[in-house]
Amino acid sequence: SRRTNVPEVRHPQRLAAAVSEVEGFRYRLEEEQGAAPLAASLPHARAAGDRAALLIGPEGGWTAAERASLAGWLPVSLGPPILRSETAALAALAVLAGTWGIGAPGYNEA
Repeated sequence: SRRTNVPEVRHPQRLAAAVSEVEGFRYRLEEEQGAAPLAASLPHARAAGDRAALLIGPEGGWTAAERASLAGWLPVSLGPPILRSETAALAALAVLAGTWGIGAPGYNEA
């Protein structure tokens, strides 16, 4: 893919630990109606230093308690089909890369 930087994918961890150490744009994939599309929620242009975190929910979706604990995370959608968690992660990364032009000729990952 001619990329010099690989997206960071962390090991599974407890939800509270995962969300406490994240900075930048924070998105959680949501399967319920009403969540804005991920591509429309991202800033159209990426500024130097912009980072985005994508939180992928468990199979079966978020519980009400989990949603309540994620108040600072913008709920976003990948569209009507409900994807498996491993597929949703790849699809979300593709949307992020396509929207921000990551990997395009002349792209600077600074």
